[in-house]
Amino acid sequence: MHGSNDLTLDGIERKHSNHLQDPAQALSLPSHLQDHTSWACRLQSSWGPHWKCEELVQGILNDSHTEWEAFRALFGVCKKMQLDLVGMSVVDIVDLETLRYFLDKSVPPVTEQSTESHCLDAILEQPSEVHITLRLPLLTLKQLEEVAKYSPAVPSPTHLAVWPHLGSAITKLQNLKRLRIWLDHTEKSSWSLINERALLSLFLPPSRITGLDISVSLPRLNPRYESSEKHFTDDTLPPPFTVQRRQRQLYFAERSVEGQIHVSRSPDFPSAVLSEVAEFWELPKELVMQREREAWRRGIDLEAEMAAVFSNPEPEYINDDVMWAVLDRGKREDEE
Repeated sequence: MHGSNDLTLDGIERKHSNHLQDPAQALSLPSHLQDHTSWACRLQSSWGPHWKCEELVQGILNDSHTEWEAFRALFGVCKKMQLDLVGMSVVDIVDLETLRYFLDKSVPPVTEQSTESHCLDAILEQPSEVHITLRLPLLTLKQLEEVAKYSPAVPSPTHLAVWPHLGSAITKLQNLKRLRIWLDHTEKSSWSLINERALLSLFLPPSRITGLDISVSLPRLNPRYESSEKHFTDDTLPPPFTVQRRQRQLYFAERSVEGQIHVSRSPDFPSAVLSEVAEFWELPKELVMQREREAWRRGIDLEAEMAAVFSNPEPEYINDDVMWAVLDRGKREDEE
């Protein structure tokens, strides 16, 4: 059921990038603020891991003769090229409004269409692969949880009503072979506050998605809040799709009351103190997570115990033996 995504996209990779148009320059900010503000803009991107694509699209909108012109030209080469493009294309969706448009897309009327328009319609109407990436406000995801529990017929705001239709809508896409979903919220709060089972109940029963390769990428669960009733955990029956767990974004941009933008680091799991321990002692993060998870299973708050060690006024008290004495409180029984 579960896998892990080892590709680390914690937000630091967005700090130094000259990819296309600099968002800070687009805001006409002073040069001494541009680097930090560019990073903040990228951290706030609702496109999640596709933040570079967002900048690419902005560049296309501001400069119509860029890569888009070359892409459009391919449609006019020949019919075989058109069919190849349709067969290879992946539909990427990064917001609920676009998802609604995609699911509502009907077969166009028989009218005179350009080759380009015809191919784009074909891609949208019968794609072979669809990627849905949603990085939404926490409140919106909580609302989607509630909407997903009820029949699509129950009235709800337009931008939310699309979600419960997704499960039935994808069954009508006869050429669809792969569906990739990436979910997160925009706040520092733990992902584990989300009821994953309610949110993704639209793919149940399993018979609804027979023959379709579905993979869902979700942030790692924090054992402090983990619940088999709300989350896809290793000790429960697997869902009818693959769950890939990944490290959540660590860096978040905030604007102060004075209007200044600053970036702060806010780990979810492993917890903040244990993340610092792992970095300072150069410990494998997987080991620290394993110990913290096992400690919580026993009702031990490993972060609080480690924080107490670091608060000791005598620096010589903090050494390898003391650190391991705390970490070993989270040893599994088969390690002891």
